[in-house]
Amino acid sequence: LDDDDTLDDDDTLDDDDIVNDDDVVDDDDAVDDDDTTPLPGDSDGDGFAAIDQGGDDCDDANPLVYPGATENPSNTADDDCDGIIDEEIVITGADPDDGIIGGGTLVTLTGHAFTGVMAATVGGVAPTALSVLDDGTIELVTPVGTVGDVDVTVSHAFDSDTLTDGFRYTGFVTNIDQATLPAGVEQTTTPGTPTAAFYGTVTDAGVTDVAGQGVGIEAEIGLGMQGWDPTAAPDSYSWFPASFDGDDGDGDRYTATITPETYGSYMVTFRFSADGGYNWTYADSDPGTALDPIEMSILHVTP
Repeated sequence: LDDDDTLDDDDTLDDDDIVNDDDVVDDDDAVDDDDTTPLPGDSDGDGFAAIDQGGDDCDDANPLVYPGATENPSNTADDDCDGIIDEEIVITGADPDDGIIGGGTLVTLTGHAFTGVMAATVGGVAPTALSVLDDGTIELVTPVGTVGDVDVTVSHAFDSDTLTDGFRYTGFVTNIDQATLPAGVEQTTTPGTPTAAFYGTVTDAGVTDVAGQGVGIEAEIGLGMQGWDPTAAPDSYSWFPASFDGDDGDGDRYTATITPETYGSYMVTFRFSADGGYNWTYADSDPGTALDPIEMSILHVTP
């Protein structure tokens, strides 16, 4: 045995004390004691072999250019080897594009040149979580905000982009008199199969007590995780447009179907707005008490 009492990495008994200093295979897949040995075909040492050597590095003379590098839009180079020179950050959309003022909405941003993004703001405030999933997708969780449309901005060391009015913070209102669901509604369907119609009614004096659809009322149906309150856990509900179905006493009845994608049991409710979608009243079957998921409709999605 050599004087460190271990077998050398060439499996010989000697006393040169040469043992691989991280005890793992070197980055060039050679078992040796030089952890700086460059990858074969990687002339610039950035960890990627040149294209003509079977790798993906489009400029093997520049260690700052390699697949997955942050794109600098002002250096006339294709930094990330995606075939686009001087690619700028662009946000093309946000989904969902609204959420409650209490924050906590998980928003997926789509676009391109997101690799390297380290910071974002929603209405000028940093999100509570930020994750770059790939060059075209970012997930963030909204911070607390105030009712209104706000800009969404993302940035890295070389560039930034802003989606103007890209997210709407919504509030809760009491100026709509009442939002109700029929009691005891429970449906069953399978993934990809539309449900039968669900119904919700909104009552607002001077608006819904005239014949036909009340002017200015917007309605959406919500599908949420069982037991969760949409005013407290925005991430647990998805919202879809609902349509006017007719007069219901002094109120207007709205309807919608849902096509679920996954198995499980879910809550179904409606929400109504009279100011263009900035503030909403949420419905359950007992409008005389606080909003309660137990008083919402139920959807079972089975195999």
